[in-house]
Amino acid sequence: MSTHTSVEEYLADCDEIGRERLEAIRSIVREVAPDAGERISYAIPAFTIGGKVFVFMAAWKEHVSMYPLPQGDPVVDAALAPYAVAKGTVKFRHRDPLPVDAVRLVVEAKLREAEERAATRPRKRGS
Repeated sequence: MSTHTSVEEYLADCDEIGRERLEAIRSIVREVAPDAGERISYAIPAFTIGGKVFVFMAAWKEHVSMYPLPQGDPVVDAALAPYAVAKGTVKFRHRDPLPVDAVRLVVEAKLREAEERAATRPRKRGS
């Protein structure tokens, strides 16, 4: 397993379909959260808000995955119902078109969760 130090390195190591699908997810994240940061965390690409990861993505032989999934959002749950969902992860198989609308819903919901957490987080002294 390669150790990547940037999202660019990770993408460069992916096969063509995995790279294309992750680039599409990345583009959606950038549209929804233009101020989001990027880094490698747990050896896969992660997107951050305020330095905190709010969504991960990864490419595999047969699919791309996003995690963690939003909790308790019936609209997102319905949108993801046709896909393999388990333990907070959704898998989008390469043999099927990437469901960009479902990806967008996941990113929007995860961004809302991150913003809600940040709003309720106690402020540090001196801030």
